[in-house]
Amino acid sequence: MTDNGRKVLPDMSRNAFIIDEVIERRLKEDEERYLNFMKFPEFYRLIRIDTIQQVKNQPELFKKRLDKFIENTKQGKMYGAWNNHGRLCRKMLCSQIYYSCNCIEYTKPIKGEGE
Repeated sequence: MTDNGRKVLPDMSRNAFIIDEVIERRLKEDEERYLNFMKFPEFYRLIRIDTIQQVKNQPELFKKRLDKFIENTKQGKMYGAWNNHGRLCRKMLCSQIYYSCNCIEYTKPIKGEGE
């Protein structure tokens, strides 16, 4: 990526991602639900939360997505197409995200990478 491309990127640091207080409050209303949430891979948590937060300005859709997330989290279920079988995780520069993600195969080369 060029320097010009980097200039337009949002802040990608770990501290830049903030969970909306409505979402956080709902998660913490029930201790079991919050514990389930914290057991999920960080990669999954970030994707799910971001998917909900993207529609904060659409109250009905926000509520629908949040309710679905809360219900599945209470049951300890991960849902959606968030896991790409490790391809994205191996590309991540942040080792904490890499190792906390539940990638299926860490060592299998990505197609076109050293095969």
